[in-house]
Amino acid sequence: MGKTYVGDVGTLIRLATKVDLSEATTKIILVRKPTQAKVQWPAEVLPPASGGIVQYAIQAGDLNEAGEYKVAASVDFSNGTHYTGETATFKVYDIFD
Repeated sequence: MGKTYVGDVGTLIRLATKVDLSEATTKIILVRKPTQAKVQWPAEVLPPASGGIVQYAIQAGDLNEAGEYKVAASVDFSNGTHYTGETATFKVYDIFD
């Protein structure tokens, strides 16, 4: 992924969950912004579901702070919620950085 800037739209966030998502009911990307604010982005499963990859396309307003973002996948199955894969980080730059 190249440099990501405050206000970018359409950037794809992909996370490997390391589990088969065929039976997953809810898929969320948990986000901690640079100011420590916590938000959730709805994720979709990339085919094949057995590959365990979730994805979210950044929307307007999602990247409204410069700094380090942390993201992790949360997936619901019939037997409960699982935090899968590893936490990933990426940096968002001010437009003139």
